[in-house]
This record gives sequence, structure tokens and C-alpha cells, in this order.
Amino acid sequence: MPNYSVLLQLLGIQSPAVLENYLNNNNLKASTWVYKTQRYGGSWFVVLYKEAFGSIETPLKQLHSMPADVKEAQPFAKSINQIQQEIY
Repeated sequence: MPNYSVLLQLLGIQSPAVLENYLNNNNLKASTWVYKTQRYGGSWFVVLYKEAFGSIETPLKQLHSMPADVKEAQPFAKSINQIQQEIY
């Protein structure tokens, strides 16, 4: 992806079991990527909407079509540079 790309982070979560339930319950497996990172002294899983955008505002427009549980998690736009720094 180009360095200027922006993605929509849907969720960050510690538990692999809760992550699996979240993805299944919201029918998100086919439309997301998940990566592992370190936060707060432990492993975390970050769920990204599987589409890159050219600006911060554009991915937020995808929220209207997301399930209520996804919207409640307060998704936000995140740069590809930040994501690349977090992936290990």
C-alpha cells in the first residue's frame, strides 16, 4: 500500500476468543484484516477494515454500513505508517 494510505481501525482487543466472536457475530471475517501488536504490557489484536483510503475522512464514511456493535467500538482512521510501526 502507498505510504499515504489510511485504514479504518474497527477494534483493538486482547482476547483471541473475544476477537473471534466479534468477527463472527458481526460477519466481518471477509471484510477485515487483523494484526497483532503490543499494548499496555501485553499482546493485542487490531481489526482493520479491508480497504485502503487516500484521506482521513474517507474511511469514516464506511461506518454507515457497519453493524451497531462496530459503531459502538468507536472506529477511527489510522495511517499505514502507524500500522506498519505497530505490526510485529
